[in-house]
Amino acid sequence: MEREKQLRFCKICKNQKFDIKQGIICGLTEQKATFDLECAQFEEDAKLKDMPVADPLPNTLQKRKW
Repeated sequence: MEREKQLRFCKICKNQKFDIKQGIICGLTEQKATFDLECAQFEEDAKLKDMPVADPLPNTLQKRKW
């Protein structure tokens, strides 16, 4: 499974942990996700699931000429 699809689970999991070099990792294994279809250790965090997701920065910053 692609990392972006794995992160759909990881971003709302109670077991997630953030590593400054790797991003979101598993707090149980201390590694990036390796599952293919579903994670056996996945525990949904209702608070994280209900949080709004921020939109990425608009492209206007990239197009601006300094």
